[in-house]
Amino acid sequence: MKKILLFAIAFSLLITLYSCKNPPNALDDSGLAEDTAAQQNAEEMGQGSENTQAGEDPSPNKNEEIELQTDFDEDSDESTPQPGDIVEIVDSMRVNMSVDDMYEKSDIVVVGEFDGVSYTVVPDDTKDENTVGTLFTDQVVSCERVIKGDAQGDIRVRRIGGKTDDRNLSSNDPELQEGKQYLLFLTAGPSVVEGDTENYKIVGGLGIFPIDSDGNLDVSSQDEQDAQRLLEIYSQQ
Repeated sequence: MKKILLFAIAFSLLITLYSCKNPPNALDDSGLAEDTAAQQNAEEMGQGSENTQAGEDPSPNKNEEIELQTDFDEDSDESTPQPGDIVEIVDSMRVNMSVDDMYEKSDIVVVGEFDGVSYTVVPDDTKDENTVGTLFTDQVVSCERVIKGDAQGDIRVRRIGGKTDDRNLSSNDPELQEGKQYLLFLTAGPSVVEGDTENYKIVGGLGIFPIDSDGNLDVSSQDEQDAQRLLEIYSQQ
């Protein structure tokens, strides 16, 4: 009987000691670390889901950003220049000459006013090959007084330069200003299209002298001798 009792007590002590060393609810360190990492991942995924629902993209698509930038460029005000916006420049030759030389070379000398009406002239291939590819502008001048030659009514003063849908040609040929009066030394211009209108060009690119609103001729660009000769011509009836 004593042996049985002693055996029972010893067995109970062994069980008690084993339970203290290995508690049934305890986790090892590795298991705890894994559980903690899993919990953090779950929280991060939940936060990402909330951001997506709120309209925030946690990882923007770079391709979409490039596409949006391209669309913006196409809709911007800075459009690609068109052919008609590109200016071609021609340097017209000026010939220095005296007023008497200009008068001698002129077919007509008139006092007239530019009323603002003008026409672009595009040469065709039936005319002088030197003019094909050049644009011209005819400016309509109302003749008020004819000093030399035969002219009446409206005449066309033709200058190099003009603009079409696909070209814009500029030159240093004299250009009349709307509403202004001038003393003009003119010679007959060439025909550049079939059935071309009679036209004139300014002699030497120099035979143009403005008249102010009081009827005074501007001779400030001339030396004393030529200025005096211009005033004599202008005064002729």
